[in-house]
Amino acid sequence: MYNPVLIFADHVLDLNNEHIYRGRTDEFFIEKMRILAKKVLEKPDSIGTICIEIRKERERQEQLKSEGKFIWTCADSSEVASHDKKNSVLTEETGEVAREVVDFGISVDKYNEAKMTFPLHRRLYFLNRIRTELIQVAACCVAWCESIDKEIQILNEGNAQ
Repeated sequence: MYNPVLIFADHVLDLNNEHIYRGRTDEFFIEKMRILAKKVLEKPDSIGTICIEIRKERERQEQLKSEGKFIWTCADSSEVASHDKKNSVLTEETGEVAREVVDFGISVDKYNEAKMTFPLHRRLYFLNRIRTELIQVAACCVAWCESIDKEIQILNEGNAQ
């Protein structure tokens, strides 16, 4: 799990009064950083949390590949998995989001037809399923970007020679 803000906050909380900042002990600075760190740890930012989940999903994809469930992932070079294959994976994942959204809508419609309130636990169920699929879509996009970045780097290094 890599979130630089949380790691920083964790380190600041571990500071003791002997730490030196810019060549001098600065109790005021250390105390302000401790307050900031506590706030960050109490309520981590949403983007940071989502990025951690995307990274975990990327790691899960690579684990499934190493276990033999997949032959390749979108992070592999275009020689191993062409861009059209990666687009197919991304489209399939996007289709899973669409399926969850449609299932959610159908379920809500059934409750509305029966003039019943849609239960909170059902709403949470569908929202969590949609969110899970969106994290998988984002992880596929990140993997594909990793592949493109590697390819660009190789091409740039070849041009430099």
